[in-house]
Amino acid sequence: MEITKKFLQLWRSVFNKILYEQEEPQRLEVITEAEEKPSPKPRLSLNDTFLDELDELLEKHNGNSALMVGVTDTNSMEPLIDIGCQIALIPLTDAQKQDIIAGDIVWFKRMSDGAENVLHRVIEVNDGWVVTRGDNLVVSDGPIPFKDIKGYCAMIIY
Repeated sequence: MEITKKFLQLWRSVFNKILYEQEEPQRLEVITEAEEKPSPKPRLSLNDTFLDELDELLEKHNGNSALMVGVTDTNSMEPLIDIGCQIALIPLTDAQKQDIIAGDIVWFKRMSDGAENVLHRVIEVNDGWVVTRGDNLVVSDGPIPFKDIKGYCAMIIY
């Protein structure tokens, strides 16, 4: 998307007017790139037996569609989720997607770049679609229709 100079001038004038009308205007800094945040320190050693039992419980209560997976090193959800974590993904039915609220971490296909397995936090819920953003990102993913939401993050194991 290209932004014209005229649009930028209009946006700046409106923004500056709002700042000027404040009793104590504050300087704002525009962030273009998020810095990497430290991940939580693991408190337990990796226990494969526990993970296997947990996987069986997920399958028992959610069918074969529940997944226990590792994550890639994208930094988008740091420090909450980082490489080395295991996450439980639970698929959502169309009816269950109506119950999504801001703050949920959903698993979806991103339309903008076709990424098949994205895991980001819902920041806005609308009728039939949501807006998501990684906790460690400054830009949202844009609108995600309910049909592209696969499920939600039910558990994070560090």
